[in-house]
Amino acid sequence: MRMLTIICLLVFTISTPASSQLSLEEENHRAAIAKEQYPIPEYDLVSEERFTEVCGGKENWCSVPLKKDLSSSDGFLFEIHQGESDVSYCDAEKVFPCSAIGDAGAGKLEMRITSKEDSRSVRVTFPRTVVLQRVEKAPMDYPYIIIHNHTGGAPCCSGYQYFLKQDLTLPPFEVEFDYAEILAISKTHETYFSGWEALRAKTSLKREPAYLIEDIVQEHFAAARSKASS
Repeated sequence: MRMLTIICLLVFTISTPASSQLSLEEENHRAAIAKEQYPIPEYDLVSEERFTEVCGGKENWCSVPLKKDLSSSDGFLFEIHQGESDVSYCDAEKVFPCSAIGDAGAGKLEMRITSKEDSRSVRVTFPRTVVLQRVEKAPMDYPYIIIHNHTGGAPCCSGYQYFLKQDLTLPPFEVEFDYAEILAISKTHETYFSGWEALRAKTSLKREPAYLIEDIVQEHFAAARSKASS
């Protein structure tokens, strides 16, 4: 199976430019965050539904579409869609939130996330993508669920959607597709993103170091909460 490993307003949508060469300080900080080890969410398979086999693609491959329900140790349910035996960006044998359509046409480019605490739910989609996959390395108490969207192919392109765990119904913070796909999260919730320059250009927020973007995400959800309560 061909696999792609992915590290891995109001909707405030931003296009990020290709990242420039990192300064030594920025690269060292990013590398230090990326090396941190901490507990991350784990998943159990709750149910699996199989559908009628579909065939397609240049080689006329066939695959069984699957709908799986997963339960995460940080308090959420994930409904995902995959192909059982298909060339895909998801590993059907791995219990992990990932939805994709394989070369045979099995699967679906959508995901539903539901809070086990309050039953709030959100349907996740993204245009022009080939895979929706949760960012795997984030602390258990990180306040957001981040979905990584990828267009496929080694050189291009990544986008991200941040959903607030406390209220999944709020509009997500979105970063549109571009080459700047380096994201790293520390155990203290420092959030490094290589496209930070474009994000800073869209806000009046100032901080040092500027390449840590959690204040920008917080600003988005503060505005979203304010609008929802008005």
